[in-house]
Amino acid sequence: MGPDFWIGLGVGILGICVTIVIFIYQEREPRISVECELDKDANPSVIHCTVHNSGRGEGKDIYLGFNGILPAQTMLFSNPEYGIEIHETPHKISVLSDYPNSSKILVAFSVFIPRISKKSRIDFEIKTMHPQNIRASKQIVIIRKDIENIIRNFYQRLYETGRTSAITFDVSTLISARHKEENFFHPGTFSYKSGKFPITFFTDDEKISNAIHSDLYAKYKARDIDLFKSSSSYEAPLLRITTVEGEANVTIFPPYVSSYVIAQANLSEIKEKGYAEFSFGTGAHNA
Repeated sequence: MGPDFWIGLGVGILGICVTIVIFIYQEREPRISVECELDKDANPSVIHCTVHNSGRGEGKDIYLGFNGILPAQTMLFSNPEYGIEIHETPHKISVLSDYPNSSKILVAFSVFIPRISKKSRIDFEIKTMHPQNIRASKQIVIIRKDIENIIRNFYQRLYETGRTSAITFDVSTLISARHKEENFFHPGTFSYKSGKFPITFFTDDEKISNAIHSDLYAKYKARDIDLFKSSSSYEAPLLRITTVEGEANVTIFPPYVSSYVIAQANLSEIKEKGYAEFSFGTGAHNA
């Protein structure tokens, strides 16, 4: 056997060794995934999240971003041994009020996890403890019953009149997606040394149901407007949030129902500041 054979054999063996080393190294890397979900009552003021590490290496310096608004008195509950922290990055009132859609993709606060052991998971809960926000969440739960009845009646009519293939449409999946949209906390992305990835919150079926509903609602709303004229009128929930300038109010206008706002001027505030603080709104108002 000539030198070329031995050189080729050596290169082949070296390649195999390098492949094995790379495989072993990769197997020792962390593999992080994050999912968030509502509690059993779909309470808008609380969200549960789980961080999984399915890899064989320890995960370090993991950041979870939550977008949009930062509810006042937002607190995190978890095992103190995890050392999890909330890093607030509130926005200006003008950004939230003038650019409501763009602000939905801006990070309002991050959850920092210093480390997670291999083949393990970390669970935590985020909730707003502000009394005004707790009241707002209770209002939303009450209003959603009317909204869900309207949605069900809408699809029942579409089915009965044979206008769409709505017979295969799962209304319960759409309602599940709506509950997640109503939540005060909006998971965005998480990052660690391997890159940035989306936090799992909405299921694929929920995303599809939302998209189909948007098309059907836009197409048939005018024809079935009577279904969207609720006999009830609700006080719009008022959410207290944290901004760069301090705390402020956000009025939430639920869709498909009539809602109103009670505005009260604080005379002492006017005397002290020269103006009174009022809220700006978010959401759709269908009167």
